[in-house]
Amino acid sequence: MTLLLATVIAVFLTWALGGRLSGLAGLKFRASAVIGVALAIQLVIFTPLAPGNDELVRLGHIVSYVLVLVFLVVNRRIAGMALMAAGVGSNTLVIAVNGGLMPVGPEAAVASGWPLRLWSDGVYNNTVLIDAHTRLAFLGDIFALPASPVTTAISVGDVLLFAGAFVIVYRACRPPDPAGERHPLRAPLRHASFRLFLTLQLLSTAAGWLVAASMVGWAYGHVGGLVASTTVLLLRGLAGIAAPWVGGRMADHWGPARLLLLTQLAQAALLTATAVALLLDSAVPAYALFTLGSLAGASSDAAARSIVTATIDRDDRQLPAANGLVGTARGLAMAGGALGAGLLAIVSEVVPVVVGAAVVCGLTAIGYAHLRDLVTPAPASAGDAATTVPASTWGIALAIPLISMFAVACLATGLVNAALPQVLGNVDEGLAYGIGIGTIGVGLLLGQALGAIIPAEHVRGRTIAVALLGMAGAAALAGDSAIATTLLLALLVIGLFDGVTETVFDTLVQRAAPEHVQGRVFGVAHTVGSAGMLVGFAVAPLLHRLGGPTLAMPVAAVVLAAAALVGALLLPRPSTAPAPASAPAPATP
Repeated sequence: MTLLLATVIAVFLTWALGGRLSGLAGLKFRASAVIGVALAIQLVIFTPLAPGNDELVRLGHIVSYVLVLVFLVVNRRIAGMALMAAGVGSNTLVIAVNGGLMPVGPEAAVASGWPLRLWSDGVYNNTVLIDAHTRLAFLGDIFALPASPVTTAISVGDVLLFAGAFVIVYRACRPPDPAGERHPLRAPLRHASFRLFLTLQLLSTAAGWLVAASMVGWAYGHVGGLVASTTVLLLRGLAGIAAPWVGGRMADHWGPARLLLLTQLAQAALLTATAVALLLDSAVPAYALFTLGSLAGASSDAAARSIVTATIDRDDRQLPAANGLVGTARGLAMAGGALGAGLLAIVSEVVPVVVGAAVVCGLTAIGYAHLRDLVTPAPASAGDAATTVPASTWGIALAIPLISMFAVACLATGLVNAALPQVLGNVDEGLAYGIGIGTIGVGLLLGQALGAIIPAEHVRGRTIAVALLGMAGAAALAGDSAIATTLLLALLVIGLFDGVTETVFDTLVQRAAPEHVQGRVFGVAHTVGSAGMLVGFAVAPLLHRLGGPTLAMPVAAVVLAAAALVGALLLPRPSTAPAPASAPAPATP
């Protein structure tokens, strides 16, 4: 049943990503008879046909899984089979070490609609409840799905089966890349301008988070505890609202490469001044200078997104991979910067950290100066064509529904983030938020990686709508369960679909918006998105008072589902079609 559900979901997601389901007919498997034998064994041991010999039934359970594993290994050359083999191998291992029985978490069983009385004799349908004697319990059925006649608790191995089934179906239904590119992530990396840009984004983002996390720790320990540290976060959040809109207009006016250069120089100067204020123990100037530095950093976001096309010589087919790589680099830099700040706080004061970040900003400014020489302006013909498309016309056609969906996703994310300490009630309160955010962050990186391998011709408006629908389902699952493992799985899925949404959004804007308005579009989107996230933060406590700690999750699910429906109806299909591939300029070696 789990494999059937995984296949249905895989087919739906493949359709959403533009796959041709007729491609399933081309799948060719070897050793299919092995699967037939395994299914026959399962048919016997899971029905009244079972002979009643407990030892034989348990052995048959293990043998059936081993046969399925053999089939998957024999067909390992099919993309996705390795993931499925890992999932079946995980299930086989935990079943084997527990005497031929799959261990099931009691809470997960009840939450999935299976009363504990079914295990009154100790064993039910070749499963056993997890107890102190269970081996490798974390590989058992510890995740709960919503109760229904066809659902049951699932395991880590089952999650891998879901992922593997999606890869198999998607790759089978994906048409061959016209460029013959088997490894799409390599294409953007062939451009020296993109490699430089990716490195600079990694460094500048890490420096920004390093300073932010260090300033939070400094404010908490040296100024005024939680109020002071929260003020730092609030100032950074407000900068994220105000700056992108202004920065987007400046990027369109001056050019994104020039704006990136100027903002890095400004941050280097402001961080140096911040370090001096910290050295003099002057809290108010330190806050003010940090805020100005945050404004400078946030104003460069739109420019960074609008320059991606130029770094890959305007080859639209490479946009998903380029955006996915940049998003992944930013996510890793965020995690590394925050973690690095925590480690450095143990061995160093905040001043050296801020000075080091200022040096990094200065070096990245030099890098952006070099990047200006590597990227070429839009060809005259493309520029002339762009000027015939007013920003308002494009905005009515695509930007308004697209940005609205993006803002709603940010609002729902704000709700989810604010509710984490209450929702993860089974986790220590001091660790709940960090664990929850970390889980979402891992999912975000996976989603950006997934978005990076989506072919350009498959990137369309409905991809975002389906991703929002996936986020809605995960939020509903989180709101329906009080089991920590299930909640963390739901948060991972929320992050995954959020990462896909971000990558696809950037690609749609870069591909459909004229270059002379991209900065403004990205600026408005991220200003509205940041405002939406702060609204989510503000509304979460009110929802907590009205309906308890878990109300924020179903509300977020409803909001996301509504946005998905509106987006599916309003996003125009013709505007999202990729432009005919022109002969791109040769990559710089």
